[in-house]
Amino acid sequence: MDLKHETPKEAMGGHEPAAPLPVIPPGTVAYEKTDVSAGSILRIGVILTVVTIAAAGAAFGLFRLLVTHEERNDPPAPPLARPAEGRRAPEPRLQTAPASDLAAVQDEERRALASYGWADEASGVARIPIEEAMGLYVDQAARAATTPQPMPSPSPSHLSPPSPAIPAEGLR
Repeated sequence: MDLKHETPKEAMGGHEPAAPLPVIPPGTVAYEKTDVSAGSILRIGVILTVVTIAAAGAAFGLFRLLVTHEERNDPPAPPLARPAEGRRAPEPRLQTAPASDLAAVQDEERRALASYGWADEASGVARIPIEEAMGLYVDQAARAATTPQPMPSPSPSHLSPPSPAIPAEGLR
């Protein structure tokens, strides 16, 4: 107790002490009926649902209003943005079928590698099939390996003195 208050009732500010709790029999479920009523919870749920639906409807209506306002105030599309029959974009254009274009280029290159023709007619350069060119190269390399290479001529005697270690008979 307080020093200022003499009785427990005065210490509690004039309130009566709390009522004793009722005894709950075992096996029963109990709740306090005085704290919350089911009707008020249901009313709040209904109010929240109505407010949510109204807000969604207002937002949808506002968006529709803004779309129509934007469509009215948009300038017309420029002439190049409008579709036209038979009109093509200026050069250079993008490939419409790059896979078939690549296949056509590769076929042309294969034909050039497998046929005879002029590579540069003005300078007299011709092309032959690649298999034949490789065969000619192998034949030429084999002939070069079997033919003896000429020895370089000895240097003139007035430029360098003869070596005393090698006799003249050994050079033959």
